[in-house]
Amino acid sequence: MEARLKGLTPKAESVELMVERIEQAYNAADQLPTDLEALAEARQTIADLARDATKDQARVAGIRENADEIDEKLKKSSDDALDVLRRCETAYSAATSVGLAAAFNERSVSLAKSMWIWVVGLIGALAAGSFFGAGQLHRLSELLKIPNASTSVVVLNMLLSLLSVGAPIWFSWLATKQIGQRFRLAEDYAFKASISRAYEGFRREAARVDKDLEARLLASALTRLDELPIRLVETDSHGSPWHELASSNVVQQAIKVVPGFASQVHDLAIKAVNTIAEKRLRPSAPQVAANEAE
Repeated sequence: MEARLKGLTPKAESVELMVERIEQAYNAADQLPTDLEALAEARQTIADLARDATKDQARVAGIRENADEIDEKLKKSSDDALDVLRRCETAYSAATSVGLAAAFNERSVSLAKSMWIWVVGLIGALAAGSFFGAGQLHRLSELLKIPNASTSVVVLNMLLSLLSVGAPIWFSWLATKQIGQRFRLAEDYAFKASISRAYEGFRREAARVDKDLEARLLASALTRLDELPIRLVETDSHGSPWHELASSNVVQQAIKVVPGFASQVHDLAIKAVNTIAEKRLRPSAPQVAANEAE
């Protein structure tokens, strides 16, 4: 009996295991309708999600196509913007060159007009000097024909002659200096205006050939444009033609080379005045003969 019981013990354990499995199977079978229903719902949900995903995929594909089109448009717009920017830079450079050339040209024209005013003044001064000088010389020559003319009268007429032509000569000297300076300044401004007008075209050609050539062209143009017009104006300011003559290099060298040059010029002027005075005081030969006959 005990042997049977001992033999039934393993079987009892297997029976318990089988019963446990049966219970589990029963419970599973009992929950099977619920699981099947949940599975059907899950399948339906998955099917709905799959349909929605398919629709969304089509929409995403359309959005991607639109994004690609927008990207192409943006690239084209960017290229157009860069092209417009390059054109604006070119136009700005050209406008700068044109504006600078116009400013230089305006200054050149203004100086040229003022130069012609001084030319007219010079012509008027020369005409006035010729007119008054001719009149004074005629009166002086008539005075010199008088035998007993007073020396003071002769000297006075000489001074009046010098004064009558001195002012026109002085103005002519000033007008000549102004014409020369204004002509040089006008030519300098006109040259700078020409450089400003031609620079942009030269720069494009130089950039097409060689970058170093473009840099040298820019340096050369800046060097010319940076030159101050004041360099063409005389630094020495003379108050009169005699002052300028005395300050000239020729006179200064003559003073250095020739000993006593200034004193010799002074003595020569005094001798000339004394000679004229003696001639006026000395009676002429017919007058002496007439006096002796009396």
